[in-house]
This record gives sequence, C-alpha cells and structure tokens, in this order.
Amino acid sequence: MGKNYLSIFFSISVLLFIHLPLNAQKMDTSFNSGTIQLQIHPILNNQQLVLGQKVFVPLLNDSVQINRLRFYLSDMSFSNSSNNQENIKQKFFLIDLEDSTSLRHQLLLKTVSQWEGIHFKIGVDSAVQLKGVQGGDLDPMHGMYWSWRSGYINFKCEGVSSICPGRNNAFMFHIGGFQAPFNTIQSVSLPVYSDTVVIEIDLTPLLTLSSITQNYEVMSPNAKAMTFANQFPSLFRSIQ
Repeated sequence: MGKNYLSIFFSISVLLFIHLPLNAQKMDTSFNSGTIQLQIHPILNNQQLVLGQKVFVPLLNDSVQINRLRFYLSDMSFSNSSNNQENIKQKFFLIDLEDSTSLRHQLLLKTVSQWEGIHFKIGVDSAVQLKGVQGGDLDPMHGMYWSWRSGYINFKCEGVSSICPGRNNAFMFHIGGFQAPFNTIQSVSLPVYSDTVVIEIDLTPLLTLSSITQNYEVMSPNAKAMTFANQFPSLFRSIQ
C-alpha cells in the first residue's frame, strides 16, 4: 500500500513539474510583445459614441448629437520598467469616427518587451507644421488643414444640441494652433496592461454649458482653443 501511495505521489509530482512551467511561460509572455494591437473607443456619457445618434448629457439636461469626430495622434512610443523606449515608425495617425479602420491599428516594434506605458501627442508638432502640406494622413483632403499660416487642425468635433444658440443649433470645435501663445498640441502617457491596448476618449467633459451656449464655435488658434486643448489629456484613459 505504501509503495502505491509513493508511486501515485511521484506521478502527480512529475505532471505538476511538467505542467506548471508551461503555464508560467505562457503567462510571462502574454504581455511581452513586439506587436501591439491599438484600439480607440470614443464614448459619450459612458456610451459608445455613434455619429448621428442622440445621447442625453446630464450636465446639459439635453441630448447631444455628435456628427463628426477627428483628431491626430502623433509621435507614439512605448516604454518599459527599465526606462527603455521605442518609437512607432508611423509618425501620425488620423483618428476619424467616420472611418472604422482608423480606430484599430497593428503597431510593430523592433523590441520584444513587457511594455508598461504608451505615450503620444494629440496634434501635429510645429516642426511638421512649418513644412506645409503633407501627404497620407496629413493630406488636406481629410479636412484637417486650415492654411500655411494656421496649419493643421489637431482636433475636430462637430455636433448639435437644442440649447446651442448657433445656426441650426450646431457647435463646431476645430482646435489647432502650433505657435505661441496658442500652441495646442498636448502630450498623453497611459499605462499598458497587455498587447491589446484599448484607449477610451470621453467627450463628455468637453460638453459644458459654457462650451455649448457660449464657446460653441471655435475655428482658429486663440485663447478659447487653448482652453479646449488643455482638457484633452484628461479625456484619454487606457482600459484593462
């Protein structure tokens, strides 16, 4: 009987020895990646944002309909706990809610690492702005360029609210500017939890009584644009 128990114990021990390292290896590499799947999820009042769909905003006591949302993410990079950092080869990403493919990107990195942070800017930096019109995501055909003097629009949000005194109750936030004192580009750093990075952008804080009833039309680099731009970093968060 004693030998049988020893035999059973030995068999279980061998199985555990073989099985556990495989599981441990799988867990250790689940976040170690040279490929990152990036997903952008715009929301409004804790709901997925759908263009043309009315969403009740408690602060306004009114429903808001977003008809357009576009913005630039640029200079994206990833960092780890060893303070190593790698930049993504593609410098600019135009996020456009009218184009669902722009909300998902596969990012390739040369280094396989347990990435812990993602860093990016909202907008187009002055060095690129001074070069004038560009191609690709920066092509003016996307409707995100003013002129050589004012440059690119970093963030564009348009919609309708019944309490907005604008024409047809429309509000238009076209936020840009790359020269002092109206340099609206903003920096964001967020934690990374896995090789699928899901980033929410919540528009709710932008839709205040002041923005909808007074500052409902921002169409050039100015102090109002800076007020909006300074809020942008707080709109973004990464989801586990």
